[in-house]
Amino acid sequence: MKGLIRSVVNLYTSPYASVIFRWAVGLIFIYASMDKLLHPSAFAVAVYNYKILPGSLINLVAITLPWVELICGILLLIGLFPRATALILSILLLLFFSALSISLYRGIDISCGCFAVTTTVDKIGISYMVRDLLVLAMSVQILFFDGNLMSIERLLPTSYR
Repeated sequence: MKGLIRSVVNLYTSPYASVIFRWAVGLIFIYASMDKLLHPSAFAVAVYNYKILPGSLINLVAITLPWVELICGILLLIGLFPRATALILSILLLLFFSALSISLYRGIDISCGCFAVTTTVDKIGISYMVRDLLVLAMSVQILFFDGNLMSIERLLPTSYR
């Protein structure tokens, strides 16, 4: 059993896993941003439906969040500032997880607004929380174990890293 645990830990902490996770998380967030960027008013409705933010912040979040997701996704794909980007995305994922948790606890029956902003998408559930935790695990791995393999950051002078 100890050998299995050691193998899993070695795999999780590998810089090669970081490359795979950077690409996976980057693509996830780029994809997640697309429908929100194309339909900001529908995304504002999705944000409003969570009934967590004050009304004065809903439009600000609906306009800025998709751009943050897109930019962070691109930065992860190219490997520019991957640890700082992973920190930002980890915080976002914790916020998303919290919003899902609060909404499920309250019994609010809404669509996630995660990848598509239409209200005909599946309603939130535990599976969405599990998905967020898996993506968070990948983001945290990048944050702590990224080795800058296949990364533009390797090309930068040390003072910019």
